[in-house]
Amino acid sequence: MKSSQDVVIVGAGIIGSSIARQLSQYQLNITLLDQASDVSCGTTKANSAIIHAGYDAKPQTLQAKYNVQGSLLWPLLAKELAFPYRQLGSLVLSFDEKQDEILKELLNRGQQNGVSGLEIWNQKKILREEPALSSRVHSALYAPSAAIVCPYQAAIALTENAIHNGVTWLPSYPVKKISQDKDGFVINDEIHTRYLINASGVNSDKVAALIGDTSFTISPRRGEYLILDKQQLVNHVLFQTPTPLGKGVLLAPTVDGNVLLGPTAIDCKDPTDTQVTQNGIDLILSQAKTILKDPVPPVISGFAGIRALAGDDFIVGPSQVHPHFFNCAGIGSPGLASSPAIALAIRDYLQEAGLKLIEKPDFDPCRHQRLPIHSLSNRNKDLLIQENPNYGKIVCRCETISEQEIIDAITAELPALTLDGLKRRLRVGMGRCQGGFCTPRLLRLLEQYGHLKPAQINKNEPGSNLIYNETKGARHA
Repeated sequence: MKSSQDVVIVGAGIIGSSIARQLSQYQLNITLLDQASDVSCGTTKANSAIIHAGYDAKPQTLQAKYNVQGSLLWPLLAKELAFPYRQLGSLVLSFDEKQDEILKELLNRGQQNGVSGLEIWNQKKILREEPALSSRVHSALYAPSAAIVCPYQAAIALTENAIHNGVTWLPSYPVKKISQDKDGFVINDEIHTRYLINASGVNSDKVAALIGDTSFTISPRRGEYLILDKQQLVNHVLFQTPTPLGKGVLLAPTVDGNVLLGPTAIDCKDPTDTQVTQNGIDLILSQAKTILKDPVPPVISGFAGIRALAGDDFIVGPSQVHPHFFNCAGIGSPGLASSPAIALAIRDYLQEAGLKLIEKPDFDPCRHQRLPIHSLSNRNKDLLIQENPNYGKIVCRCETISEQEIIDAITAELPALTLDGLKRRLRVGMGRCQGGFCTPRLLRLLEQYGHLKPAQINKNEPGSNLIYNETKGARHA
């Protein structure tokens, strides 16, 4: 048997990483594992990146409870863990009197949920605050507490801090078998744990079924997005009035200065179906045109993610099959906003189930790292380059990422050993050229500092390698 743990968390998305970091405060043996080779490779890497205010969820639901609680926890998390967070507020736009009535319903719902500061804006105020919008806009619901983050940077920060505080990280470890004994569970005949937390996203129904829990089924829903070049197009997160399929196509600034359009909402059978379709692109652009007064600016990239739905609400709590097995399932929107509150709820459930929580006297809540070189003043850049000339070698020109920052990411305690891993941590390859200039140098750095042969370097998961073999002039025998 490989190890004996107090708690094992299956799934290293924003939910699993939040739980791992929360539990790392206590004197426990904890393992966070994922079938992927890195953190945040599922839904977390491909969503709207919005900390919702909490007016949309129906009152008395887990969605409403955890959304409102969770949104209040994000500012401190961002400060402690040094990831970007911007509270810029959101607007739900109405374009006719019928939609005005929906805004009133959302206002009332938000007030019942405990969301503060909600207001209805008239057309004059909307256009003053958002001059790029079409004059067709009629009214809007303003929510000042809405914010934006980078979800995968947040998950990486949470996991790094959890590892720093003693959590074991186990990547590329799919859960294929769970057996039970009098003391808990045995995963794949190797890892024994007293308590098991299922936060495995689109696979959460399959993981639950391994202990005989078939109480829910995950329904995948694909959301496609488009990314615009960096610009000051809108000042708030802009939603359309919601429909049964979701909140419609939105326009939102990102913490990195781009603008995000989307998503679509396509129910699909394949939980790995993350294609961006022409129909999806056309739908997003057509809806964006109805919101903006001028043509939609050029698109530089697109992506798609899968939302794991399981009915009308979240599933959070102990399984009816076993009191020491906990499901965090069906966490669609507003799952990102809710994740810190879900982590607190799981902590409380564990304690109620008998897990003793003794605080660590040396728990360190902070992640300690340098600011990105592109954010420094010229004087501080010069001082840093004098200290280490590699900071003066810019590899990604679009995003101003230095060679040393890439080396640090490759050699970190939670290392980036794929192109997408580097992209999620540093944004290399995410600018206007989409990696056209920097990819060859990234491959060389992964080879040198990740100790990988060129053919071993993947874009993401195994099988996505960019190089298959060396030909003329090969350097490896």
